[in-house]
Amino acid sequence: MTATPFRCSSQRSLLALGLAALLAPAGLQAQRATTPRPLPPATRVVPHVDTVAGVPWSDPYFWLRDDKRERPEVLDYLRSENTYTEAVMQHTLPLQDTLYREIVGHIKETDLSVPELTDGYYYYSRTEKGKQYPIFCRKRGSLSAREEVLLDENAIGSRHAYSRVALREVSPDGSLLAYTHDTTGSEWYTVLVKDLRTGRLLPDVIDSVSYGLQWAGDNRTLFFIRDNPAHRPDRIFRRALGDSTETLVVNEPDSLYFLTLSKTKDRAYLLAQSSSFTTGEVRYLPANQPAGQWRTLLPRREGVEYSAEHHGGDFLVLTNDGAVNFKVMRVPTASPDPSRWTELAPADDSTLIEGMDVFEHHLVLYRRGDARQQIRVIPFAGGAAHDVEFPEVVHAYQPGRNPEFHSRMVRFTYSSPRTPPTVYDYDLVSRKRAVRKVTEVPNFDPKHYATERVWAPAPDGARVPVSLFYRTPLQKGNPRPMLLYAYGSYGASTDPNFNPRILPLVDRGYIHAIAHIRGGQEMGRLWY
Repeated sequence: MTATPFRCSSQRSLLALGLAALLAPAGLQAQRATTPRPLPPATRVVPHVDTVAGVPWSDPYFWLRDDKRERPEVLDYLRSENTYTEAVMQHTLPLQDTLYREIVGHIKETDLSVPELTDGYYYYSRTEKGKQYPIFCRKRGSLSAREEVLLDENAIGSRHAYSRVALREVSPDGSLLAYTHDTTGSEWYTVLVKDLRTGRLLPDVIDSVSYGLQWAGDNRTLFFIRDNPAHRPDRIFRRALGDSTETLVVNEPDSLYFLTLSKTKDRAYLLAQSSSFTTGEVRYLPANQPAGQWRTLLPRREGVEYSAEHHGGDFLVLTNDGAVNFKVMRVPTASPDPSRWTELAPADDSTLIEGMDVFEHHLVLYRRGDARQQIRVIPFAGGAAHDVEFPEVVHAYQPGRNPEFHSRMVRFTYSSPRTPPTVYDYDLVSRKRAVRKVTEVPNFDPKHYATERVWAPAPDGARVPVSLFYRTPLQKGNPRPMLLYAYGSYGASTDPNFNPRILPLVDRGYIHAIAHIRGGQEMGRLWY
């Protein structure tokens, strides 16, 4: 999928918030009152002044910075904070144990992803009970064929205190697997290459790689990203198997920009995306010419964001140039002059185009407006566009990888607070959908729950959407406690998807509310 160039991602846990909410009952408060409260550790104040852009500012806690995590005074202080936290939370241990067992009770440990057909192979991952990491597999030609284990992350993870495989890329001919492995938590990865014909690792090892890895069309050249010391991804390198020479091919010197690396769905081009918070630029290289020259598609202009895909000799550009909620333009590869652009999907004043998938015969737009995620299908051959219908007002979806350019199916995972994740294959021609998987959630029955969308008036008259999730029946006039969650920043929308971690709270009578406040993009780009 090609997405609107953007922003920032964060992981936010609700367990701590739910635990705090559940501590409200008088019994727990009384239990805490009978236990002397320990004193927090004293934090040493050390004068320190930094100067940024000529402006001095005081940071008396700068001494706590320890990038290598090895200074004794910092480690001792962190241990004292952990000891204090454990003491303060001691009275909640029975509740913590209960909540943990309830949350785990909604998770099926043994699971299998929906197989994905690519180049004649069905790729999938599975998990096994009692094992921490997934197992990456494939079957050739048919789901009844013999399973081939490509990478068992448990086997490699068992040798390290920390283990994370971030990227897995199979070569175009299906014979090699390149993957990135981090054993320190630093997010600087090592690239290893496995020969899938023999099961052995090749001697080629690439260290200190960031989040970005792609094969060229020759099945022997890898492109990868490296970070600078500040963890900004700023350089793309090329390296051929059997050759330790690394060639710098793309450099992003501007500290406001970061690089990402991808390949078009038709596999014709490699794309290097430079993005800041307000501006974008794409460079491209024919995938079958790894030693060729990278070219700039459209030179960067301040305030203009864009990303690109490829179709039929043209680039399809998703851009906010003259379109605050983005539009899609067809740009001739041979002559990208703006005078030759044609519009495929116009801008909409109230609906944001967040991303797109480009198939051989259809353009699929992932949109967001009126606090709802939407999918629009546009046939390239002409004819009316149509929208995919969803059964609930409060819902969320996540596009699948959709790697096959020639497919007439688009895959997405649908969910809501009361609907477990459900994988659909949607036929772009017949408009029929097939359920490929419904996530099994033990000890959960959706008929006992309900969702609702309400609108809260802001002081300036704006209507702020709020998604509610609660256990039924909900009687009017009978107040219930509520946990209200809100996050509005960086344009990050908070989607009301299925979250088993919140069930223990809702099962105890709480209403879980998500306020889709300004700062996200639930109501379009201007909401941000």
